[in-house]
Amino acid sequence: MGGFAAPDLGAGMAPVLLPNFGGPGPLDLETTSLWTIPVCAPDVFAPQCPQEESMALTPAPTMGSPGIDQFSPAQVLRTARLFASDPALPSLVGPDETASRWVELDSSPYLQIWLLSWPTGTRNEWHDHGESVGAFQVVSGSLLEQTSIGRGREFRTIVAGEGRSFGQNHLHHLANVQGGTALSVHVYAPRLATTARYAITPTALQSMAVGKSELDW
Repeated sequence: MGGFAAPDLGAGMAPVLLPNFGGPGPLDLETTSLWTIPVCAPDVFAPQCPQEESMALTPAPTMGSPGIDQFSPAQVLRTARLFASDPALPSLVGPDETASRWVELDSSPYLQIWLLSWPTGTRNEWHDHGESVGAFQVVSGSLLEQTSIGRGREFRTIVAGEGRSFGQNHLHHLANVQGGTALSVHVYAPRLATTARYAITPTALQSMAVGKSELDW
């Protein structure tokens, strides 16, 4: 070690060198941290080892921790991408169905994951997702999304392999305006409890009803 001498740490303590992993090259002692850890090894570091010592493990607090019982829109989108990568998804819906179908892939109080099928020409109504954040990932085909921006509307086409996430009270409308059935994975956190439907009026979208989440919107 180039003449480096570890300091006398006392009985039961051993030096541990933690190098700087900033890049390749020889160990640089000036950027190396010297840590000490207790060691129990008779005749090496400590003449006598304690017989009853044990380490108390404290569980990490999880209540309200992001990614445990709360999810950000980015985390929800990553979950949607993960489930959308399953090659077995197309087998869960009939290729000749003419109506949209919902298939629940997984669910908990904090997360809800659905596969939706979109035969040609199918759409849902304008709706929000209450207090849930969400995301969807297109598995096959493409979907046209309309979102409400003030008194205007924004259009975007999302093709297979693409997705997007959104925060609470996101208001949108989805449709398959292309040929062939589209598939998409939708994730909500926490699971959908209430949704509101909206109607187009000459001035803006107007809420028609707020109620328990249903699958026919």
